[in-house]
Amino acid sequence: MKSTANLDVFDHSDAVKARAYRQAAETVAFDPYFPEDERADRIAYYTAQAEMFEQRMKADGVRA
Repeated sequence: MKSTANLDVFDHSDAVKARAYRQAAETVAFDPYFPEDERADRIAYYTAQAEMFEQRMKADGVRA
């Protein structure tokens, strides 16, 4: 079934998503439930996602 929910412009903006991914990267750095190598992979992924949203904002001329 296809979802018909609309995303909120402010809650789902690129700036909000970038901040959330940055915070996730900071949080996972201290997560004791994952081995060090998996933590490093997660940090790299979350950081890359944050940078992607930041680049998209920059391309659109939007300030964080």
